[in-house]
Amino acid sequence: MPGKQPTKEEKQRRLAVVERTISDRGWSLQVRRALAAQFSVSSSTIDNYRRELILTMRDELDAEELATRRAEFIARLRGHQRSALESGRLGPLAAMMTLESRITGIDQPAIEAAEGDHLSSDELLESLAEKLSPEHVVDLQARVAARNH
Repeated sequence: MPGKQPTKEEKQRRLAVVERTISDRGWSLQVRRALAAQFSVSSSTIDNYRRELILTMRDELDAEELATRRAEFIARLRGHQRSALESGRLGPLAAMMTLESRITGIDQPAIEAAEGDHLSSDELLESLAEKLSPEHVVDLQARVAARNH
C-alpha cells in the first residue's frame, strides 16, 4: 500500500501505538494486520516499525532505563505467551518468543575476544604487581594459603 510518508510526529505516534499494542495484545499476524489497517499501510511497514522499536530499546535508552523497560515489556509479553500457549495458538507464541529474543539480544551471536585482546599470565601478574602495595600482596598470599588448607 504505497502512500505518502508520515511526518516525524505521526511516525512517533505510530511507534507508540505499535509498542502499546504489542505490550497489551502480544504479537501475531492478526495484530500486525490490524495495525496495518489502522494506519492504512502495508504489513511490511508494521514490521519495520517493530524492528525500529527493538533497535530503540537496545540502543537509545541508557542502561538502567533500558533494563527497566525491557523487564516491563517482557513481563507483559510473557503473559501473552502463556495465554497463547494455553489456547494452543503456537504461531503467535513463536512470534512473541522471537520478539523477546530480539529485544533481549539473545538472538545475537556471543562476542568472542579477538586474538591479542587478552593478557598472558605474566603480563597480567606484572600489571597487577604495579598496582598492588606490599601489604596487598601479603594479604592475598594469606587468603590463598587459607583457602588451600
